[in-house]
Amino acid sequence: MQQADTDERHAKRAETRSHLFDRATVWSGIVAPVLALGCVALSTLIASSAEFTWAGKALSDLGRREASTFWLFNGGLFGGGTIGVFFTRPLWRHATNRVERLSVVSFLISVTSLALIGVFYLPRDPHGFVAMLFFVGGPITHVLYGIGLLQRGETRGGWLSVGFGVVHVFAWSGWFGYIAATGSSDYFAVPEMLAALAFGGWAIAVTRQLQRETT
Repeated sequence: MQQADTDERHAKRAETRSHLFDRATVWSGIVAPVLALGCVALSTLIASSAEFTWAGKALSDLGRREASTFWLFNGGLFGGGTIGVFFTRPLWRHATNRVERLSVVSFLISVTSLALIGVFYLPRDPHGFVAMLFFVGGPITHVLYGIGLLQRGETRGGWLSVGFGVVHVFAWSGWFGYIAATGSSDYFAVPEMLAALAFGGWAIAVTRQLQRETT
């Protein structure tokens, strides 16, 4: 009898730990973008004009070794990307079709790349490659996830997710249009920031939806 009570207590503790872990992984969808975007935004505010300007620099210039924002910028990206990896758990568990699962794989590649941007800071290789994976993976994730939701009849959430993907397209097409019109490649940091905000906004929106579904 005593052994049975002990086993039951252990089972309840294990169930409680599992429940807490599940809740933490859902919340990582909010914590990760807030941490990463917060550190990026703060870096743009405290960097000197020689280190960063919206017109003449990329966001990654905030992560150069000689920059005063080196630890803040790279630490935020690494921390946000690493925490974001845990968000793949609730995304995968709630996926109901192949397209949604593909979006989870794309998301995992994107957040891993985000973390690696903070590791392979400018001018270290392969900085350009991991940055490209993040910026390309974002809209792919959003569109795939949206299509997956539409396939299971969740029209509102599906179109919202696709809309986040469209934000990426508009941000980058607008910048390429600016290059075509002016011949200048200035303001590269602007589409970068818009794309990062779209990625973070999507994660927060999906997190809120998952929280509503589980309560």
